[in-house]
Amino acid sequence: MIKKVYKVLPGSGIRIKQSGIFDFDGLYRGMKEWFTDHEYIFHEKDHTEKDLPQGREILMKWAAERDIDDYVRFKIDVHFMIEKFTRLNGKAKAELKITYFAYMDLDYKNSWQRNALYKFLFFVYNNYIIKGKILTNYEIKLKKDVNDLREIVKGYIE
Repeated sequence: MIKKVYKVLPGSGIRIKQSGIFDFDGLYRGMKEWFTDHEYIFHEKDHTEKDLPQGREILMKWAAERDIDDYVRFKIDVHFMIEKFTRLNGKAKAELKITYFAYMDLDYKNSWQRNALYKFLFFVYNNYIIKGKILTNYEIKLKKDVNDLREIVKGYIE
């Protein structure tokens, strides 16, 4: 059954883990540029840093969204957990964990949410009329966007 918010990735997201030396500044810039180049509106929802004896701990949460048409909006959330962060010759040495979440917001303008009849029609429309388009066109495109973003990240951490 297709609901208003349709998750494209598993509920726990897709995770990349890396421990070692990498270009953190390049990673940060590269990901932001990717969102801009792919017409996503990018927001940094959270950014906290703590200085600990073993190194800095950085937590960041990003949210990006892109309107595909008048009915579908793609959303990608990226959560960063960086531990034991230290600078080393212009690079970063750290334990990095990045988790991606991707979902579609169907009827993001809430045109079909006015009353019970509209909600029923919304259900029928999503699950019978455009279900194939959601599962083949939109879902595949959003998964491709996430995979492209992951490849950008891998280029900076490997």
